[in-house]
Amino acid sequence: MSTLNKSTGIAAKQRSKPNFTSSAKGGGPYIRVDCKAGKMKLANLPDGDDAFRKSLKFNIDVLALRTAWVEFGPGGANVIQEERDPAPDRAGSKDGPKWTVIADVAAPYPIDVDGIAVESISPHEMRLTAIPALEAISELWEAADQEAPEGTSPVAVVEIERWSKIGNGNNVLWRPHFELLGFVDALDEPLSEG
Repeated sequence: MSTLNKSTGIAAKQRSKPNFTSSAKGGGPYIRVDCKAGKMKLANLPDGDDAFRKSLKFNIDVLALRTAWVEFGPGGANVIQEERDPAPDRAGSKDGPKWTVIADVAAPYPIDVDGIAVESISPHEMRLTAIPALEAISELWEAADQEAPEGTSPVAVVEIERWSKIGNGNNVLWRPHFELLGFVDALDEPLSEG
């Protein structure tokens, strides 16, 4: 089926636009800690845009974190080695593999981002590579390890309570400070209020 283009008088084909969303994003919203912006990034929102928030309540399986050397590229992130030593070739270079903490996260809480309502954010992996984020997640792990009920591995419910500026000039990063709000049994289980 075609329609006539009024300005050229030539028949134009009608076709539907393909979905160009990366399959690596899983199709739904996801969250990231952005140490350059000093905010939480909510990506792949229903309107197709990304948004940032200073704070966000989310669940993180902090006692089951994984670490690996990860190479980031146009096709996504690829784990290339799980052992820290010896470091893989090009580690430490700008485009080389990064030592990464991989955490399972979800936000089973309603979120309003610039007038866009997000019912919840499904479980997905979050990768942390920036030194301030690695320091913050280490501190969170220690707090969760101390406060988790003995003999259990519950999922931590956290919120970023503040960001600390590190560096100056063009070399500024922001360190998140996580507040441990409590524990739940599953990533997609909300923390009960009260």
